[in-house]
Amino acid sequence: MADLMMMILDKVAVALISLLETSVNGAFIDPINKLLKPMKDVKIDLGFTSIKPFDFIQLIGRLCIPYKDIKDCKSAQDHADLAALLGCSFTDASLWKRCYYERVKSICLQDDDALERYQDLFEGPTSTDLQAQFQEIVGDSFQTIDPSMQALFDGANQEVNVAAQDICSDLGRGSLSFDKAIMACLFHHVEGFCPSGDDDENIPTFLKTLRWKLDEVVWDWAATPPPPPPVVHGSFEDLVQADPEGMELARDKILELWPQLS
Repeated sequence: MADLMMMILDKVAVALISLLETSVNGAFIDPINKLLKPMKDVKIDLGFTSIKPFDFIQLIGRLCIPYKDIKDCKSAQDHADLAALLGCSFTDASLWKRCYYERVKSICLQDDDALERYQDLFEGPTSTDLQAQFQEIVGDSFQTIDPSMQALFDGANQEVNVAAQDICSDLGRGSLSFDKAIMACLFHHVEGFCPSGDDDENIPTFLKTLRWKLDEVVWDWAATPPPPPPVVHGSFEDLVQADPEGMELARDKILELWPQLS
């Protein structure tokens, strides 16, 4: 959960930095460069040559603030050169030609069964399935499996590239958008209200540690029921406690209208 919260904070930081960059570039840098560029491009023709008297003017670079390894300030040409160096593409229609994080998006953030099909690549046949296939091939020629062959069956598919299998665990490094990060955090908390898969396994432990209190039950059905508990406090006491003077006046008035019988 801490990783998810840190990812959301990183997304917020990147959004704030982008807002700052857009504001500064739009309000100051771009208008200034728009004024300087025509001056810089002024060309004077002297007949035998031409000069640019204001070519020394340097345009102001647009503000760009890098943030960790999530946001960089590389230009489109820099990204193209990097993709060429790595031998991949950021926009190729063929998913297998895309660079790493683009492949992560295409596998983990699709609405179809792309993730299930990818994870199935790491699920090989079990030892029991391999033995069944072996028995089907050799038939009844072998009554027992050679110990070396049994060890081969038991060791099959034990070494799995966990990093490649859990490729979606690396979504926080730029592939997951801010709104999807918020939804992931929401579902993380909602899942806490759902029963876990271990609840059924806890039933035997619960039954073993359960203490039955049947020995404390009275089984004499002929016995008379116990008397109700004495009333030590009721509505009349509540009224007296809440308004003693008013209750005394009410009592005197009742006794005046309906005197006690002697």
